[in-house]
Amino acid sequence: MADEKRPSARQAAPVAPGNRASNRSTAPVAAAKPSGSGVRSGVAARPSGSGIRQAPPVVAPPPPPPPPPTRSPSVQRRSAGAPVLKKKQALPMKEILIAAGVLIGILALALTIGYFKGSGVSEKEKEHQAQVQILERNVKSATDELKKAVDIGASYCIGKEPGETKDVAAKLLAPFKGNAKIYNVFFNKDFKDKKQTEKHEQVALVDDQEHRTLDELNKLMPEEKESKDMKDVSVKYALAREGDKRIPVIIAKKVIRAAKEELVNMGGQITVIVRAEEDNFFHAALQKTFEDPKTETKPAGTEAKK
Repeated sequence: MADEKRPSARQAAPVAPGNRASNRSTAPVAAAKPSGSGVRSGVAARPSGSGIRQAPPVVAPPPPPPPPPTRSPSVQRRSAGAPVLKKKQALPMKEILIAAGVLIGILALALTIGYFKGSGVSEKEKEHQAQVQILERNVKSATDELKKAVDIGASYCIGKEPGETKDVAAKLLAPFKGNAKIYNVFFNKDFKDKKQTEKHEQVALVDDQEHRTLDELNKLMPEEKESKDMKDVSVKYALAREGDKRIPVIIAKKVIRAAKEELVNMGGQITVIVRAEEDNFFHAALQKTFEDPKTETKPAGTEAKK
């Protein structure tokens, strides 16, 4: 009778009324059978015929790894992109001195060449300016004397100077006598006589063949500004004779025009020849004249009107 009252090992435990899930989790575990009973030790016996499975144990997921330690941007840039500098080997002192000496020599040579080039250009420019100044002085000297002659003799050239020819000539030439700068002066007048025959009259400071024969030189002269005094004026370089020498001179001429309604007086020309300051152009012309004897036998290039 006592054995009948002991419940069987496979008999299901009584299920308490209420929540079925809670009953599952709180189901009692059957007592372990003695050794040799056929039941494994430590394993709960499933209730026979109950139809309910035991829930598997809930396993928590492993915690996430801790984040890496944060660093400032400057530290990151230095650590990521900092180049590794290699220490340069110092050049030997001997090579440094040689290189410095070569550079100093090249610089000194360049400065020397530049200096001589600059000085050469400067010397040429100075010489050119000196020649231009001589030319300007020669032209001014001739034109100044020409203006003086025009003021005195313009009325004579157009037939408006009264008096005897001898007295008129003395009046025209008086300002130029004794002037060492003047080589010669000519006053020319063209007119018609009563028979309408063309006549020519001239007053000269030095009336001889030597002072009338001039060899004009083809020299480019500076253009004078157009003015009333310089209208119909020409200025030329020339070589004149003075004994057995040739001297540089400047010929300045001005055409004197008569009035259109004038029937007797036709106007004339005033020529002033002054001694010039010698420049390179005159020097070359004089050397050529002396070296070539054939030029002495050639006829004069220009001869003043008689």
